[in-house]
Amino acid sequence: MLDIHRLEKSDLSAIDIRSLSPEEWHAVKREVVRRAHAERATMAREAIARLRAWWGNRTQERSAQAQPAGRLRHFPTARTSA
Repeated sequence: MLDIHRLEKSDLSAIDIRSLSPEEWHAVKREVVRRAHAERATMAREAIARLRAWWGNRTQERSAQAQPAGRLRHFPTARTSA
């Protein structure tokens, strides 16, 4: 019987699929799908981490470049006497 969980990445490409029983074929297929899902999840987490780091650096740069607005202009309004 083929022990799928002990196979390395390179071992999966060396398997002769035609020699596998239907149960072994389904086990190999499940393992390939499991590894693909795990790899996709890792890539998504890394991409999100890179975006957060980029966005954080960008907002820090913006706040460092921001200059105080100075004094606000005062526009007089019509006064009514009570």
